[in-house]
Amino acid sequence: MQDFQLLNIYLVVGSLLFSIGVVGIVARRGLVYVVLSSSIMMQGVFVAAIGCGAFHGNSVGQIITLFGLSVSVIQTVIAAALFRGTLASRGDGKSALGRSHNAPQPSTRLSTEQEPGGVIDA
Repeated sequence: MQDFQLLNIYLVVGSLLFSIGVVGIVARRGLVYVVLSSSIMMQGVFVAAIGCGAFHGNSVGQIITLFGLSVSVIQTVIAAALFRGTLASRGDGKSALGRSHNAPQPSTRLSTEQEPGGVIDA
């Protein structure tokens, strides 16, 4: 196979992945969907970079991909922390990730030594 045909295959696959990522970001607005779609877009760029590096006969595309994958991992970790933070600070004060269904729930009753006004009798 000629070098130009191989480069075209890399570029077509990379542009398809990038396009799928753009459609995913435009179609869905949730945090998880945006992170997944941006990761798909980055994978498309990485495929194109590796293809261009192979076409020129050097390893620059692979080096760019390694650095880009580290950025992608950091992006995913930050998004997971944000996602957990949004679940932990829902309006009702309950965390969907922090408790299991069988765990005992904290009691909100007042103790016998405390009056409803917050003053403790001595």
